[in-house]
Amino acid sequence: MDQYFTQYIGRFTRQPHGSNQTEILTNLKGMAMEILKEFQQAHGRLPKFIVFLRDGVTEGQMLEVLQKEVQALIDALCELTGARSVKDRLRSNGPRICFAVIRKGHKVHLYNGDKNPEPGTVVDHPDFTDAELVNFNLVSHTGIGRPENQKSVKVPSYVVLYDEIWHDRPDPIAMPLEQIQKMCFALCHLYGYAPRTHVYWVNN
Repeated sequence: MDQYFTQYIGRFTRQPHGSNQTEILTNLKGMAMEILKEFQQAHGRLPKFIVFLRDGVTEGQMLEVLQKEVQALIDALCELTGARSVKDRLRSNGPRICFAVIRKGHKVHLYNGDKNPEPGTVVDHPDFTDAELVNFNLVSHTGIGRPENQKSVKVPSYVVLYDEIWHDRPDPIAMPLEQIQKMCFALCHLYGYAPRTHVYWVNN
């Protein structure tokens, strides 16, 4: 809610379970509209940029997330701004969206010789990324609980599904990827109880 990222608006909702269970967020449009209305009441305007980071998406779910969750966010903004389309919203300087997911189930591991890579290390070389996706691997934390040469750091894999912020069209292929990499790394350091990002290693 504020420029220092110290005030937040929280929302939660129940997901369908049983035979109707789904990992797709079913009430994203409603929650997004509630949060954006609160922001508008506090600041007298809607935000200029909306960065949505979605955790825990498998490769097989990405298309469904794009078709349902991204579309729900677009629909919420169109309804709040009165825009009839994405082009109409962007033409009138309405809020712009960047929607990225943190992929689960990938098998990428990064090593710097016998040690973990330094926090802030980014790998986006075509040999380590998917040619059909805008994605990168980011070492955002320092391993804790094991010596550095034990290679305990897990490497998140980010995929940009949709972008309007760094490019005028909803086409992330032409986006300056370094900008979102820096942003994702910065967002990893907002945890209020620790001066740095970290992961604790738990022995099984």
